[in-house]
Amino acid sequence: MYGKGQTPLNLSIEERFLVKEMKDKGFYSHLFEVKVAGKDQTVLVRDVQKHPVSDRPLHLDLLKVDASSVIKVDVAIRTLNEEKSPGIKMGGVMTLLRHDLPLLCSPSHIPEFIDIDLSGLKMGAAVHLEDLNLPEKVKVEHPEKIETLLTISQPRVSTSKGEGAADEAGDSEEKDESKAE
Repeated sequence: MYGKGQTPLNLSIEERFLVKEMKDKGFYSHLFEVKVAGKDQTVLVRDVQKHPVSDRPLHLDLLKVDASSVIKVDVAIRTLNEEKSPGIKMGGVMTLLRHDLPLLCSPSHIPEFIDIDLSGLKMGAAVHLEDLNLPEKVKVEHPEKIETLLTISQPRVSTSKGEGAADEAGDSEEKDESKAE
């Protein structure tokens, strides 16, 4: 655990608890309370190093935060109401171009998720950063680098070469027959 004006501390966390929390999509944006020497510390997970084969957590970096600080945190994007999107109902493919957004805010204003409502989105629709309703006191870090977040487009249909070659062969046979007449 580290933080502004604090000497880094080595802590031990129960693996069972950590693995359970890591399964949550918003793990990196949740605040946790850690008791150190009888005093509660509010922390944010910054990094988890995992074993390359077993994927078990080996090391965890925790950032001590206070209510007055402004921090950068990546918050997961969640889509809602896919079944109410005419574009998806017509067979459109939803492509989520970003899975999270880098936000600047105080620890008390970190949203759990950034929700994108797909209700009414038609084929060819796109959701841009300016279409989002971000919570008050929350800003996107470097918004000029982020444009489109999500699109709904027609699925691409590919034909194999074999089918195309057979069609061309059939066309040439028809042409040959018309020449013979």
